[in-house]
Amino acid sequence: ATAPHVMLVVPGGFDTAQFSTDHMSGLPYIMFADTGYQHMMIPIADMPEMEHGEEQSVDIEQMKAEALAQELNTFDLMIARDWEGYDAVTHPNFYQIGPDGAYIERDAMLAGLMDEKLVVRAPDLGEMRVERITPDAYMVTYPLNFNGSYDGQDFSNPRTVASLWVHSDGKWQNFFLVEQIRTAPLYTTESMPAPVMLPNGFEPEGITIGRDATAYVGSVGSGAIYQVNLATGEGSIFVPAQETQKVAGMAYDRRTDLLYVAGVGAGNGLVYDGLTGEQIADIQFTAGGLVNDVALAADAVYFTDSYQPVVYRLPLDPESHLPDPAASETISLTGDFENLAEGLNSNGIV
Repeated sequence: ATAPHVMLVVPGGFDTAQFSTDHMSGLPYIMFADTGYQHMMIPIADMPEMEHGEEQSVDIEQMKAEALAQELNTFDLMIARDWEGYDAVTHPNFYQIGPDGAYIERDAMLAGLMDEKLVVRAPDLGEMRVERITPDAYMVTYPLNFNGSYDGQDFSNPRTVASLWVHSDGKWQNFFLVEQIRTAPLYTTESMPAPVMLPNGFEPEGITIGRDATAYVGSVGSGAIYQVNLATGEGSIFVPAQETQKVAGMAYDRRTDLLYVAGVGAGNGLVYDGLTGEQIADIQFTAGGLVNDVALAADAVYFTDSYQPVVYRLPLDPESHLPDPAASETISLTGDFENLAEGLNSNGIV
């Protein structure tokens, strides 16, 4: 599992006036988010006035501990001083909290905890646009460009942040309508190693992206699955070679960290724990087909069959998003679909 860490972006630094309960128009909040940008907002408008930044940090200790316990990352702590005239934020300062709960020194360059070669610098904060959409609601958007380097190679990661602020019960509440729009990858082609080397004789076929920069590559020859970090090029065998099993298309569900794999001539679909490589399920769809590719939808996983005019549907629980192998079904392809008697038919699916 990825080591949890916390990053706090504090506009203008720890200005005690901004944190004062006498300045309720300035509502600080902390957004906790995981790598899939699922998040929770914790307003801290009632933080008492403090004289020193060290004392202020104690007030967020409980929230910090909660974030670490849930293995969440914190994107930012934002403060607006005057919503009527929007006395906007200044250039932010950075704080980072490691997985041991210790603070990293203020204004230090932010080295990624997952990879010592990754360095993230203070971002360029663009002009903010504030639109009052109702008497009690504001829409705030602003560009934010993170700069950094990986293994000495520079990259740029521009984003646009959009949030809705609503005044209710005497307090301002923030709702991220668009959490963080990633308009560029964290790892650019300039910062990636080339090429990524696979084991000799691996016979790669399917590939899918998991969390962060992790990719999974399946072998149509041996049934092995190789896990590789696309940022570093480093990888290892994730699932060992299998005597009677080959693999083709793959799909990764970040909600459950499950890896879905097409079982080719065995006529099955496989489910692996995407973090450990443990096989979770082996679903037998057909005895005479060629299960070739996989596509993930919100409520199901779909597998193609290159020999038969069908698609196999593996439903997912609406709450847990876990698969239900016993409820798998076969969907016939009819209408304009033409299935040839010889050769491959339906293959890829998105």
